[in-house]
Amino acid sequence: MLNFIEIGRTVVVMRERKGLTQEKLALEAEMSVTYLRSASPTLRALDRVAAMLGMELSTLLQLSEGGQKSREESRALCDGEEARHA
Repeated sequence: MLNFIEIGRTVVVMRERKGLTQEKLALEAEMSVTYLRSASPTLRALDRVAAMLGMELSTLLQLSEGGQKSREESRALCDGEEARHA
């Protein structure tokens, strides 16, 4: 089952690392900020968000697995993902 809280945390970390505001990410992903913040977005919406963050949906979901992570742990995971795509 998808853990939308962890997915949201991962999106926040990646969005901040990319220097994007919620408004800019929502605009680029063609959705409202309210929907971007929603508790249960569709997989299609998550796919668009992942693309705007420079990753595949599967990567976003993998980074979000494993229960509660600190922001530092999430950043380390995201740094590893960015290094693989560089």
